[in-house]
Amino acid sequence: MLDTGCWILDAGYSMLDTGYWMLDARYWMLDTRYWMLDTGCWACARPAV
Repeated sequence: MLDTGCWILDAGYSMLDTGYWMLDARYWMLDTRYWMLDTGCWACARPAV
């Protein structure tokens, strides 16, 4: 039973890791958005989608 508890704890940490990975992805998307903002002149020449 103690083993099962540790396994559940492990799963919890694994899910936490996934959460951080998703957070990383979100920051990466934010970075991409800022990069698109940096090339604003190029983007302004095109119609917004």
